[in-house]
Amino acid sequence: MTNFISSGINAEYGGYGSGHIRIFNHQEGSLVAEITAHARWINALDVNPDGLMASVSEDTVVNLWNLNKLCLQHTFSIPNVQLCGVQFLQGSGDFAVTGYDMKDILIFRKNPAFKN
Repeated sequence: MTNFISSGINAEYGGYGSGHIRIFNHQEGSLVAEITAHARWINALDVNPDGLMASVSEDTVVNLWNLNKLCLQHTFSIPNVQLCGVQFLQGSGDFAVTGYDMKDILIFRKNPAFKN
């Protein structure tokens, strides 16, 4: 079952209950790649124009993906929080994360030395 779909440059990205992310060709709808991304249900993902994708899951993990190389760039664990949202902040590589029953959002700042 698809939980979340996000649009990016020339592709659509789907997060699934199996913990997989599937990348589809924007024009044809054909499957381009499938990533075993998380151990549990993916609740949200977002893609930025720089070729980065962030995904969050019920497994308490935030993954940051490099779509240009189709590889995992960073993993962040947020113990005891069922993550439910992620969003890149406009004009930067920074992104925000939230979880069920959290009163705050967590901001992850891009390290200036980080290269895609």
